[in-house]
Amino acid sequence: MPLYLVRWPALSASLVQADNEDDLLDMLDQVADPGGCTFEVYSGPLWIDFDLPFQIRDARPKEQAPTDASAFIVEPTPEFSGEICPEMMSVSVPPCDASSDMLSEVVRGAFPDLALFMEDLELDGDGNGDTDTDADADADADDPQALSEGLSTALRDELWLFVRFVMAQSELAKRDDLEARIMKAARVTCLLPAMRRALAEALETAPARRAD
Repeated sequence: MPLYLVRWPALSASLVQADNEDDLLDMLDQVADPGGCTFEVYSGPLWIDFDLPFQIRDARPKEQAPTDASAFIVEPTPEFSGEICPEMMSVSVPPCDASSDMLSEVVRGAFPDLALFMEDLELDGDGNGDTDTDADADADADDPQALSEGLSTALRDELWLFVRFVMAQSELAKRDDLEARIMKAARVTCLLPAMRRALAEALETAPARRAD
């Protein structure tokens, strides 16, 4: 089952595992309109941590070796809302090379213009200029205004997908054909695989119209 790197129209991305591209689109539809998304198979590094909102406190007397779990007390952290469900877990990435490589790969795949800007400046993980090979990059890294302008330009260049999505919404609003009405009812800008299957089945089972 492939893992996909999904770029949403806004400045966000997701890693989603699905059977195939049709299954991926149907899954993305559970969250938002997948019509404005782009995606590709992701085969890079992956490391994501899941933490329960509880902490362990040692309740043993001094220098006493633990013999069972009763020697420890489990207490909720401030992040615990009181709701018991899988969603109570927090998601994060650890401070290690594998997760750093993963984030770099995600940026390159989902935000190529931002990745080029970062590579030009040879930014480190904290966002501080750390190049010693390019004089212009050195100057930009040392100039907060130039750095801010460069970042703004890179992010603006990433908006092409958002612009295309807004245009698709505008074009759909002008249409009144059957497919458009289906998409409007589902609040999407593309006919999803499940919709195509349902439409095909409906047309196959519809009684033939007799010409008068």
